Amino acid sequence: MANQSTSRIDELRGRLQKEPASIAFAQLAEEFRRAGRFREAIDVCRAGLKRHPGYLSARVTLCRALLARLDVAQHALSVPAERLVYDSGRGNYLGVARCVAAGVPQVGPSPVSGPITIRL
Repeated sequence: MANQSTSRIDELRGRLQKEPASIAFAQLAEEFRRAGRFREAIDVCRAGLKRHPGYLSARVTLCRALLARLDVAQHALSVPAERLVYDSGRGNYLGVARCVAAGVPQVGPSPVSGPITIRL
C-alpha cells in the first residue's frame, strides 16, 4: 500500500511539474495527507490555492491537514490545543524539546521577551 501511495504521489508530482497551473495539486495534497505527510500537504495546498483560490476540495484538504498536524502536536505536547504556546521566559526547555520532536515549527521569540508562539 505504501508503494502504491508513493507511486501515485510521484505520478501527481510529475503531472504538476508538466502543468504547474493544473488542479492536480489538490489530488497530490490529498495523497500527502493520507500518507501522514501533513507538512507537504499543507505546502502543496497553499501553493495551489494561490492560483485556484476558489477550489473548495483543496480548501477541505488543507483544513484536514492542518487539523491532523494540530492533533499530532497536541498529542506530543500532551496539552490542550489552546495551550500550544510556551513561555521562553520561564525556561520551558522540555516544551521546546517536545515541539521539536513533534516537528512543530517554531515562529521564534517575540521582540519582547515573552511567549514563543508555535505555528502549525
